[in-house]
Amino acid sequence: MRTGSNPNKIKVAPLPYTHQVVIPLYIPNHEGYFEESFTVFRKSFESLCNTVHPRTYITICENGCAPEIREELRAWYEAGKIHELISSGNIGKMNAVLKGIAGTSIPLITIADADVLFQPHWQAETVKVFNAFPKAGAVGLVPQIKMWEYQCANVILDHFLKNQLTFCEVDENAMLAFYDSIGWKRDVNPDYFRYALSVSNGENRALVGCGHFVATYRREVFCELPRYFRHKLGGTSETFLDEIVPRRGYYRLTTVQNLAYHIGNRMQPWVDNKMPPAEQIAELELLPAAPPNPPHPFIKKIKDKTYKMLSKRCYLLLLRRWKLPKSIASHFHQFKR
Repeated sequence: MRTGSNPNKIKVAPLPYTHQVVIPLYIPNHEGYFEESFTVFRKSFESLCNTVHPRTYITICENGCAPEIREELRAWYEAGKIHELISSGNIGKMNAVLKGIAGTSIPLITIADADVLFQPHWQAETVKVFNAFPKAGAVGLVPQIKMWEYQCANVILDHFLKNQLTFCEVDENAMLAFYDSIGWKRDVNPDYFRYALSVSNGENRALVGCGHFVATYRREVFCELPRYFRHKLGGTSETFLDEIVPRRGYYRLTTVQNLAYHIGNRMQPWVDNKMPPAEQIAELELLPAAPPNPPHPFIKKIKDKTYKMLSKRCYLLLLRRWKLPKSIASHFHQFKR
């Protein structure tokens, strides 16, 4: 028989955290592809701990890892290094992520692969982009080749007549490092690694487009979530994070600086050289932004088709309008993904 009233009924849960980092982790063994994966993740996790402010909530979604890895993760949790440890069978990457982002109301959510090497000031620079561009829904940390050609029609059309879109030079070495880390050959135009399309508000600049191996999202992007993804990896699960942002009326942007590296599934000699030192990180306030109304599917379709037509028929003119040098623009063809 119950007597009295549970005192927690009248308590309000505090919100001591302003930023959540969600990392899905699937390392079933230490063989073949996964031979060095946990060593890589240890480095990734160390870089994360060294670069986040105290109001960061770290969630690890253990998604069918080997028993000894589960034990080490549990030890990290009990030591307070991890705030939330979610364990399951191998339900798939995005299904694990769904578990991580549900049940909290933290304003910013970074979703990262388990092989990201975070760099100093990544949180502060990310927040600066969100504050400078109130319609930013996702902000990536790693400039990538021609991401502005993918799921960015709303950014480009909204700024098309405002002269706020221009090409800028980016860190060529960092762009090449990412390209190499995913095993792609350097058989594309080398200018792709030097120039990227950017948007400016007069004082701040961000790159147009965003990858999804590490990116930070506004909580409002995930106001409605699917219940389950059929694919464990790839399929619709892989494109969900790309498509949901413009579907909600937000922009996909990236910091101009390279603020993370992709290690891959094998340790590399450069990793220790890029490991950030542990620092006391100051938090940067996230300014409130009224979430834009999701565009009607018909309006979004019109925008997408309009941009596709422009980019197909007037591609060179667009490049010149956005101040890409003429000698480079003539060879700066669309990148086939």
